[in-house]
Amino acid sequence: MMQQVAPSYYASGFGVEVSGADVCVTLAQNNKQICTVNLSFTSAKALGNALSGLIKELDEKSRTKVPSVEEVAQAMQLK
Repeated sequence: MMQQVAPSYYASGFGVEVSGADVCVTLAQNNKQICTVNLSFTSAKALGNALSGLIKELDEKSRTKVPSVEEVAQAMQLK
C-alpha cells in the first residue's frame, strides 16, 4: 500500500472564522485563497498555543520581537 504525502503550502496571509461546531482557517498567498482547514475547537486551541509558544521562544532566543501583521502595517503607513 502506498502512503499518501500531504500537500505542502506557503502562506503569507490567513483568515479565521468560527461556527458553532468548529474553526475554519483559510490560508492565502498573494491575496488568493490556497487552502482551507477546519479544526475542532480543541485542536484550534492546541494549534494556537503551539504557535504562540514557538514565537515566544523565537523572540527570547533571538532577543528580538517578531512583529505582528498589524505592527508591520502601522509602520509602513508611517513612511
